[in-house]
Amino acid sequence: MARKPEKGVHGHAIGYQRGCELCEQKVREHRATPAATVARRRASADAQQRRDATRAGRLAGLSSSEGGKVVAMPTRTQNQPAAVTPGANEAAVIEQCAMSKLADAKPGIVSQARSLARILDTKELMTIWPRTSSQLQALLRELDGPRKKMAPRLATISTMAGRKAKAQ
Repeated sequence: MARKPEKGVHGHAIGYQRGCELCEQKVREHRATPAATVARRRASADAQQRRDATRAGRLAGLSSSEGGKVVAMPTRTQNQPAAVTPGANEAAVIEQCAMSKLADAKPGIVSQARSLARILDTKELMTIWPRTSSQLQALLRELDGPRKKMAPRLATISTMAGRKAKAQ
């Protein structure tokens, strides 16, 4: 037996939302008609035209000072990056890498060190300078290679031990 619709609900949008069987059946029947299919296609085409017009309006708002000419694609001169002079930290890293023995063997580390030095040259990134600095120092130590142990180290330790023994 079909459920009786609530009073004031049947025939309204809320009837479909609340589950009125008569309203649900009418919606199913309407969606199945060719006219409804055409209306849906027309609505989506209209929506697409509105989106296209909106996009065109946005592009028209980006006109240049040269007679309102709209430039949609960048020119070759806009694609080329501006020549950037290295800052103080980057110049120091470049110089230190030039003197390093392992710089030619490890170009990736050199590139990373230069990138970190650029961060240290940028004032807007001041909040990450401490961490960046420690990372840069670790990379530069790696480029310097392993440190040689000092040969007279054992002699120094033995003299210190001898002084300590004499003091007691």
